[in-house]
Amino acid sequence: MNDTMELVLSCWCRAPCSWAGLSRHNRVPHDSVDGGVSAGSTVTRALRVGLTGTPGTGKTSITRVLSELALTRSVSDLADERGFLGLPEPEEGIKEIDIDNLVSSLEEEWVTEPDGLTIIEGHLAHHLPCDVVVVLRCDPDILRTRLEKRGYPERKINDNVEWELMGSMWNEREENDVPWTEFDCSGSEASDIAKSIVEWLGSDMPTTQSSMVVDWVSRQEGF
Repeated sequence: MNDTMELVLSCWCRAPCSWAGLSRHNRVPHDSVDGGVSAGSTVTRALRVGLTGTPGTGKTSITRVLSELALTRSVSDLADERGFLGLPEPEEGIKEIDIDNLVSSLEEEWVTEPDGLTIIEGHLAHHLPCDVVVVLRCDPDILRTRLEKRGYPERKINDNVEWELMGSMWNEREENDVPWTEFDCSGSEASDIAKSIVEWLGSDMPTTQSSMVVDWVSRQEGF
């Protein structure tokens, strides 16, 4: 039994998921044309898009591609500019974000729509007062490999893999009218995911229903 399967079993016992499958609308074809999103891709809406997901799902890479079409900001930068970024933690050197005060500040600042499409990237982006939220997902085994390559300590790897197994940021979704959707980034290029996000933003932006959110636990169990 591999590490991910052990986590599957332990997570299943503590908090079983009720989600199954992945919206066909958000499956990214592997034969998509590579090379960015600028050719023939436009989003005319002025939106703040929260691009979130477990560390290692591809947020930074996809944001880099989307920067061809949109202003891009990170949650950390927004916090730092407003004085809500703390000192580095002793163990891992990560600066903690005062998310509550950051949200309060942005709620006051973002009373009008942005000048154009704006991508807010970070694993806390779904907490911000964005117009829509895009959640990036990744197969837990692939995610583990990516985090190992980053040199993450084992405890941090296990925490992130477990979080992804249990539904990722969907666990923290609040009841409101903000559209949420997700994209499986397990085996696709960043440019392909970016194109699919642009297509979704150019549509009526349907929210992915809970019954269609990817359920890694069921997939690992073979259901």
